[in-house]
Amino acid sequence: MRGQGVTADQVIKAEIGGNEHAAVAVTVEGRGVLDVMAAIVSDVVTGLRAEKNMRWNDPALSFSRAIRWLVALWEAPSCPP
Repeated sequence: MRGQGVTADQVIKAEIGGNEHAAVAVTVEGRGVLDVMAAIVSDVVTGLRAEKNMRWNDPALSFSRAIRWLVALWEAPSCPP
């Protein structure tokens, strides 16, 4: 209980793999989908490598010629690159 920073009344019984364990229910607030997708798309695009990579204004940014366009939609707004 000390390691998790909880009191005894916050400990619950949970069945995991057919066995009963003492557990603590923790709610972790996540990030918005637009924040998550923007980071994922950026990492994927900058991580692509080909025999010939193109460069634009930013010399640190290179990209593969194979990318013609990329769209990530979540409801109405689009994710920034």
